[in-house]
This record gives sequence, C-alpha cells and structure tokens, in this order.
Amino acid sequence: MLLGIALVTALVVGWIGYRSGSAALERASEQQVTQIRESRAREVASYFTGLQRAVVLNSRTAERSMAAFEAGWR
Repeated sequence: MLLGIALVTALVVGWIGYRSGSAALERASEQQVTQIRESRAREVASYFTGLQRAVVLNSRTAERSMAAFEAGWR
C-alpha cells in the first residue's frame, strides 16, 4: 500500500514538473522568437533609412553635377 501511494505521488509530481517545465520552455522560446523578430524589424528599418539617405544624397550630388556640367558647357 505504501509503495502504491509513493508511486502515485512520484507520478503526480513528475507530471506536474513536466507540465511546468514544458510551459516555461515554450514561453522562453516565444520570447526568443519575439526578440529576433523585433531585431530584424529594426535592421530592416535601419537599412531603408540608410537607403533613403543615400538616394537623397545621390540625387543632390547628381543635381549639382548637372548644374556644373551645364555651366561648363556654356
């Protein structure tokens, strides 16, 4: 009888430990995926900001170059 009670208790404790452990691992993996997603979103936004700045800078440079070329042509 004592062995049966000990076995049932061990099974219940093991099952509870398994459930809480798997829930903790699931939460940790969700947090990690969320952090990766946010990091990638910041990287993409930073890339497009840099690209926009480069386009603006190049357009201004091209505009100045065309004006200098036109002045030199005259």
